Parts: sequence; C-alpha cells; structure tokens
Amino acid sequence: MTAQEAVNKIVCHLLGKDWYSYYTNNEDINDEIVQTICRRYKGKDEDPVNKYRRKHKRCSFCQHVEYLDNPCVISAFSCKAKDKLVNINIPRPFCVLFELKRRNNKESLRKEMENEKAAD
Repeated sequence: MTAQEAVNKIVCHLLGKDWYSYYTNNEDINDEIVQTICRRYKGKDEDPVNKYRRKHKRCSFCQHVEYLDNPCVISAFSCKAKDKLVNINIPRPFCVLFELKRRNNKESLRKEMENEKAAD
C-alpha cells in the first residue's frame, strides 16, 4: 500500500466516501484532508467545554449559525451552511455540517451569551 492509498483509506473511514475536494494537486488535497480531520476530531488535550459541545451538538455551538436582526421581539437564527432558519436550543446530533465555534475574545463570548439569553 502506498502512502496516498493509505490517506485515501483514512479519508473514506473518517470523512466518508462522499467527501471530495475542489483542489487538483495532491499536496493541496492532503492539506485539506488534514485540516478537515483536525477540525472535526480533536485530540486528547481538548478543553472539556469544547469536548462537551462537540459531543452534544447544538446550533448555538456551531460556527455556521448567525443572529438575524429581527424588528420583532423574537430572536431569529439562521444556518449559513444549510441556508435555513434554525432553533438554537434543539439538539442536532446528526448534523454533518457542524463545526465548533472558535472563540477569539471575551467580547464575542459576551455577545453570544446575550443572544442566547435573549432567545430564551
């Protein structure tokens, strides 16, 4: 088995047979494979909060969700990946597009918490 065949087998096992890349160069494809696997499957030293959120998928933990400015009192959220309105409080255990949010600073965390409180 060559190295590329091994990588292809790992891709089929971890990312599924339907996974594809728009790149044509093998080096670029392999880089994308590594980045996708690292994004979906975190290592042993992952933060316990992120580990819980990855295991218990909800739209509020996903980076594809965005808050919609709504003139009504009710908060509305949209999934950019699926292009539809979502309820951020419902678990989504089978969502294949789920990617954990990256928290850059305390201010963005505070805004997210305010949005979640407003949704309740």
